[in-house]
Amino acid sequence: PNHPKMVAAQNELTNVDRQIRGEALKIVDGLEEQANIAAAREESLRSSLEELKSRETTANLDEVKLKALERDAAADRALLESLLNRYADASARQEVSAQPGMARIIQQAGVPTSPSFPKIGPTVGLTSIAGLALGLGLAFLFEIMSAAQSLNRLPMADAMPKPQVPSVVHEPPPPAPVRHAAVAMPARPAAPPQSPPPQRQQHTPPAAGVADAVLPVAVMPSIASEAVAGPAVYSAEVSAAANRLLTWFNAAQKSYGAKVIGITSLGGNFADAAVVTTALVRTTSNTGKRTIVVDAASNGSCLERLFGLPVGPGLVDLVSGSADFTRVISRDTASGCHLLRWGMDRSAHAQQIAESNLQYVLQAFSGVYDLTVMHCGEASSRAPELLTKCDAVLLLSPGHRKRDAAIAVNMLQSSGVELVQVVRLDPPALPRAANG
Repeated sequence: PNHPKMVAAQNELTNVDRQIRGEALKIVDGLEEQANIAAAREESLRSSLEELKSRETTANLDEVKLKALERDAAADRALLESLLNRYADASARQEVSAQPGMARIIQQAGVPTSPSFPKIGPTVGLTSIAGLALGLGLAFLFEIMSAAQSLNRLPMADAMPKPQVPSVVHEPPPPAPVRHAAVAMPARPAAPPQSPPPQRQQHTPPAAGVADAVLPVAVMPSIASEAVAGPAVYSAEVSAAANRLLTWFNAAQKSYGAKVIGITSLGGNFADAAVVTTALVRTTSNTGKRTIVVDAASNGSCLERLFGLPVGPGLVDLVSGSADFTRVISRDTASGCHLLRWGMDRSAHAQQIAESNLQYVLQAFSGVYDLTVMHCGEASSRAPELLTKCDAVLLLSPGHRKRDAAIAVNMLQSSGVELVQVVRLDPPALPRAANG
């Protein structure tokens, strides 16, 4: 018994007995609590039963009273209905109109064979008269509208005063020419040229200001040559022509509020439109006006070479969202004007995206810059759609393509471009031989 293992086993047995006794006492306490709770519920149910018995007795008495009240209400309702019927009879006897009519049927009416309304004859006559009056009114209205449109297409020279803009080449300012009339100037004049009198054509409003500048082809650098690189250097003829175009722009802006000008060429040299655009914007920028060029020639142009700028992102990248304004707008190396290049992608899809969003770009630039020039390069089938987004158009054309220039002017004016100026490109005068 005194062995350590026996002592440990005896202690463990004692602990187990103690735990069993404790658990049994807990179970007994729990059962006693459950019995107490059950006794309390029993007492509560007994009290509820007694209360319900007392309520049942009261309900029986109330039911008897309710049936008595219902009988009284039914009797009162019947009495009220009889009194109302008597009152209605008495009121009917006092008024003759309220008494029932005394009538009898003498003869049955027959169904008519023809309708009595509407009358077909008078209805057709009135409808014809109304239609005739409406037709006459519409014809009169259309005639008035066509007359008003004809008046709007008449020249505005007699209705609006023409701004007198001094020429920057120190010659007397010529009168305002017709918008699509080209005025020639010799390639190298020895004396100030005399502008021929403008020929006004029917239903063509005049252009604003002086626009008789002629750019000789000889003074334009051959941009197509690989030997030409960097910004172009212009001769005196190009500078004088650019000053003339600046005078025309100032007058157009003052009279018509023009801020976006499109430039395109109809035949001639590949670089004609680019050289004219560069000369105009540089001359304008030197006068202190904020100027930007938008290159819309998707087939390629030489504006980047003329501005001395490398190839980079431009209009296509801007409208596609791949570049912002800070990356696509570059500054000219020879002036303060800016250039928005076409971009790197010249596919048909990129061209469609750029043309569809070009109007919003021009509107944004017109609110920031004093002059926005859109360079379209050589005229193509898509040129009229692009030029209709401009306030004014400069059309460069050689002298032998007058007919094509007139057709292009009529097409632009019918598309909504009111201010169109043709600038004729004259070939240079050949030098004479020494022997005559």
